[in-house]
Amino acid sequence: KYVTYLGLGLGICFAASKIDQNLLGQFGAVVNGILIVLFLFVAVMNFVDFLNVRKAEYGKVRMQLPKKLRHLNHQMLKKASHMEGAFLGILILGLGIAVSLGEFFCTGQIYMASILYLLRNAREQWLSLLGTLMVYVTAMSIPAVVILAVIARTKGTGRVSDFMLKHMGAIKLLNGLLFLFYAAYFLLK
Repeated sequence: KYVTYLGLGLGICFAASKIDQNLLGQFGAVVNGILIVLFLFVAVMNFVDFLNVRKAEYGKVRMQLPKKLRHLNHQMLKKASHMEGAFLGILILGLGIAVSLGEFFCTGQIYMASILYLLRNAREQWLSLLGTLMVYVTAMSIPAVVILAVIARTKGTGRVSDFMLKHMGAIKLLNGLLFLFYAAYFLLK
């Protein structure tokens, strides 16, 4: 997951750095406006999800992985759990990449917004940008490591699922506030 997100971040940064700055300057206001609208939309959707979670209407939560993608991830992980042998490490790496790419549709919103923020502040400073991306991806990976440690220790996912369900409202509220911050930042900058 770490390798995938770091690679995606570097790829996005590299692609964005190749955009002609004069051309970007001409369309900068339009792009900025589109980003602000997208950030506001995602913020509103997270606030709506927060309200739905508060009312215990979990079926109305929209900002999550689609059911088909979640099902595909679960099937891949279930099949891999029965495998053994020399290629298990390669299989785990491949599954991590596949699951991360699938999750990118969900978590990618925040990651893309963060990359755009980083690019705005450190476009020409590649070493600084790489360091910041590594810190960001490391911080983003900590919750997954904690969840895996709890699952390994308790030998089940029940406690983790209960915890996530209990705190889903707070997560949705924080995501909404984060995207509101991004919208305000791009509006005022």
